[in-house]
Amino acid sequence: SKPYILGKPWTRPVAREGSRLYFKLLRAHEEVHRLNIEYRRLKTFMVKEDIILSLHHLRLLTANPDLAYQLNVRLKRLHGANALHAEKLLKIEVIDGFSG
Repeated sequence: SKPYILGKPWTRPVAREGSRLYFKLLRAHEEVHRLNIEYRRLKTFMVKEDIILSLHHLRLLTANPDLAYQLNVRLKRLHGANALHAEKLLKIEVIDGFSG
């Protein structure tokens, strides 16, 4: 409440708005960094999951054909879902400024 405080530069609305935007921009850069990590994790998970389940399916063909059939049904659904995700990920990759 002291009058000399009101003369400080940080009390002006323009300065406060500039500070707010600056820190908002910092948070946005942090979020881009986190999303780049999550993007790579998703791609890696999709590939590894497909490889692991396909190998188990091959192993089960002789060991347990009924279970192999059920796993194959799941693999077909998984391939369909992963194809949609992969398509969306490719669209993200071509966005100008993508840094993932």
